[in-house]
Amino acid sequence: MIKKLKVDSAFTLIEVIISITILSFLMIYVYTIIDESSITKDRVIIEDRAVIQAERAIMRFEVDFAQIYSPLYYDPLPPKKRSDSSEDELSDIKKAKEYKATKNFPLVTKSGHPVPLVSLEDKNELIFMTTANRRKIKDSKQSRFAWIRYALKASETESESGSDKGGNDLVRSITPFNPFEGEVDWDKVKEYVIMKNVESLSFSFWNAKREKFVTSTKELDEDPNLIRMIKMEMVWIDTNGNEEEVSRIYRPNWPFFDTKEDEKTIKAETKLLQQKNKSKKRKAN
Repeated sequence: MIKKLKVDSAFTLIEVIISITILSFLMIYVYTIIDESSITKDRVIIEDRAVIQAERAIMRFEVDFAQIYSPLYYDPLPPKKRSDSSEDELSDIKKAKEYKATKNFPLVTKSGHPVPLVSLEDKNELIFMTTANRRKIKDSKQSRFAWIRYALKASETESESGSDKGGNDLVRSITPFNPFEGEVDWDKVKEYVIMKNVESLSFSFWNAKREKFVTSTKELDEDPNLIRMIKMEMVWIDTNGNEEEVSRIYRPNWPFFDTKEDEKTIKAETKLLQQKNKSKKRKAN
């Protein structure tokens, strides 16, 4: 007789339980990795957004200030001593007097160009005129000249980091309508938040004569409304509640002209030319 061999092809209960236990641990491990990856991804995205926001705010200020406008970069102020002035200079002063000085334009150049004010209030609110504006709508009543204000204001929303620190917003206001008329009512100009969680903001100006930055435009030796270079220092709070310090130095796109020295050169050349013309007339006679 042929005997049938018994073959046990099924798993025992213990083997099944061990397999399920191992598989459960593997699933828990894989789920933990996926969960941590998702959390890390979300945290990195939030951190990147905060950094990008800071960089965009810094670049926005750079564009505005690089195109700051003032006729003092190419046109000097009238001489203060009228007794030492020539008839032509006195005529230029008379023309300049025709423009009535306002709060936004306190000075007039020798050629009669109004000089826009550069105002720094409380070290964290800067107002100046720029040519950086671009019309968003064709043929709209806007000018490429615009008044810009950067200011630090208490935030109305909760801090992203959940910290009490950095409860301020860096806001930017711009008004390109009739920039040369009247005074700007900043309460009626819309503000745009360009950066959140800012703890402190300060501006300082380069004094070429002293070779250092000063905290007030009044300390500038050339003229309080002639800015050669500006430093912005800012402290902001990142998403982890850590303080981040940012320091940037900007300068306008205007080439450097020493208008006072240019005036002296022009006077000397004009005087020399007049003397030559007089000598020619004498010889002709």
